[in-house]
Amino acid sequence: MIEKDKLNLFASYLPVVSVDLSIKYNNMFLLVRRNNYPAKNKFCFVGGIVQKSEKIGQAINRISKRELNIVIKDFKFLTYRQFDFPKDFSNIKNKISYLSLCHEVSLNKKQVLNIKPNNENTKIIYLSKKELLLKNNVLFQVKRFIKEIY
Repeated sequence: MIEKDKLNLFASYLPVVSVDLSIKYNNMFLLVRRNNYPAKNKFCFVGGIVQKSEKIGQAINRISKRELNIVIKDFKFLTYRQFDFPKDFSNIKNKISYLSLCHEVSLNKKQVLNIKPNNENTKIIYLSKKELLLKNNVLFQVKRFIKEIY
């Protein structure tokens, strides 16, 4: 996780490159309730910022290991999204502009059984597309993505 003062500096000049993982198991989407900003207390995809000199596959593995306690080797690039989080949504001085590289991941039963949340996530849930679109505290970017892609 990037420190707040460093994120403020980056956000004032550059978009942040991140990966977001549309993780599926039995036609259900895995979402995590975030415990930090941006999008604190919202249900979101697993994701995070790509670090300097890191390959996309390495970022996906690092983030999935940190956030779910599993390693993801099979993933498929779906699309990219550009979006901004306003200042008041991010709890930082500047709005954050993201360039998110969205990937799809299908889990097997062994991976699902090994999933454990970390301190960045307060809860992990699986929702159908319909449930996800109806749930109030799912991040609006996630809902828009699901409507457009699935």
